[in-house]
Amino acid sequence: MRVHNKYLSIILVGTKKNLVYRADFILNFVSALVMITVQYFLWSAVFSKQASIKDFDFTDMIKYVLGLWFIFSFVNTQSLSYVIQNKVVNGDISCEFLMPLRLYLYYFIDYLSQKLLYLLFSGLPALLISVVLYRVSFVSWINMPLFFMSLFLAFVIAFNISFLVGIFSVFFKNIEGFIQFERFLRILLSGGLVPLAFFPGTFEKITFFFPYRYIFYVPVMIFTGKMPYKEMLINLPFQFLWAIALTVFAQRFFYRIKLRAVIFGG
Repeated sequence: MRVHNKYLSIILVGTKKNLVYRADFILNFVSALVMITVQYFLWSAVFSKQASIKDFDFTDMIKYVLGLWFIFSFVNTQSLSYVIQNKVVNGDISCEFLMPLRLYLYYFIDYLSQKLLYLLFSGLPALLISVVLYRVSFVSWINMPLFFMSLFLAFVIAFNISFLVGIFSVFFKNIEGFIQFERFLRILLSGGLVPLAFFPGTFEKITFFFPYRYIFYVPVMIFTGKMPYKEMLINLPFQFLWAIALTVFAQRFFYRIKLRAVIFGG
């Protein structure tokens, strides 16, 4: 019971801490709305000369964009890499090792509570306003249980990748290059730039060997109803396996290297 109370306290404290920065939610909401608007006019120009691209028409593309930004508000975890780097360099992480809880789980719960707030106060309002503004209707509400399952797994995958990149600071101290390279891979291989279906077949097949397609592409395709049910039954188990594999690897790697870590100031 004490364990449950301990981690529940993390959620409550994390929620109160993040609610203090209300302006951050507003800026994220405005940024999402602006980017959606920019992409709306961009794709409007693209589809003015052709009816469809790889089975995507203009309406499908706008749905994809809206779903993408909604998901982005929840799975954008790359700031975690900077947080871990700063704590390693400043020596603050040495104090966290002394806390009576699993440090990995502490970061996970704290970040999950933070991203739920961003989803609620930034992603959801941007989605709803855009749906009304651009007159987009979603007819795939029957997929919502599978979508939210996929969304949570996408967060787990994204969190673990950012966590692992942050841990590299134990060895390299400054990991800006790693963070930028990982950001490039995430945008390119996840469908964060354009749907993966737009790429040549060989390139799309390559993405099956990386976890990134399960961060954006799979959840957004389920959200928009563009993924057939049979494909969901294939992709969701693979997404689950990636989430489990990365979780196990991240925890084991973290607790193996913490004894070898050289902490500045600690």
